[in-house]
Amino acid sequence: MKFAEQMLAALEQENLPEAQKYFQQALQDGTDEEQYWLAEQLMQLGFLEEAEDLYELLLAKYKDEGELLVRAAEVAIEKDDIEAAMEYLEQVNTQDDAYPESLLVLADLYQMQGLFEVTEAKLQQAKSLLPNEAVIDFALGEFYLSTARFASAVQSYQVVLDAGMTEIAGSQIFERIAESLASSGSFEAAMGYYEKALAEQVDVNTLFGLGLTSFQAKDYTKAIAALEQLQEHDPGFTTLYTYLAKSYEENGEPEKALDAWWMA
Repeated sequence: MKFAEQMLAALEQENLPEAQKYFQQALQDGTDEEQYWLAEQLMQLGFLEEAEDLYELLLAKYKDEGELLVRAAEVAIEKDDIEAAMEYLEQVNTQDDAYPESLLVLADLYQMQGLFEVTEAKLQQAKSLLPNEAVIDFALGEFYLSTARFASAVQSYQVVLDAGMTEIAGSQIFERIAESLASSGSFEAAMGYYEKALAEQVDVNTLFGLGLTSFQAKDYTKAIAALEQLQEHDPGFTTLYTYLAKSYEENGEPEKALDAWWMA
């Protein structure tokens, strides 16, 4: 992978002419494995045109390769070329190992267009193909949460937990369940899941979620504890001060409430 590594080294040094030289060499003389690896690296770095060139080159050799078609579609999505992305994804054979992944990407595209019934259908189709794949259940949970179907969201996230996973793609599953429960008005149940999420990892948004939900549940002592901890972690999180002030007031601490109102 010498050309690919040399290109990335040149990019790190901000030597664009040198990087372009090695890119051309990778295009002309690189192995298939090197070109695929470089395409992935360049996409992550935001060099979409170059990544697209590499995927197109590989697709010229392996036109029916599902994984290549999905990756090319992802590049097209990043470029806001939804039509091209759809064309790539629709070429993935139903028997290809990448077909379930193509359904997930298609679901995202349809959701972006507000076609929620089609979105759910694609996700359920992927689920039927890979019934034990937690990533698909997480995608279903995200879809249901975004469309205010909170009970279904909780059910899907719970399947992820039952599979032994508490985090996917940087998202805390306990926090997602807590958000779904709080959004449906189940404040006390939500508080328990926020606490489980914080036991896994302290996060300012999770602390705010616990503080707000505790306030809504009229557990002002717990709201104050969470919001004070949030203030320690991020005093610039200005939204916290309104609920902290109100919690102090409800808890019979007017002086602290006044100080919080000044910060709001």
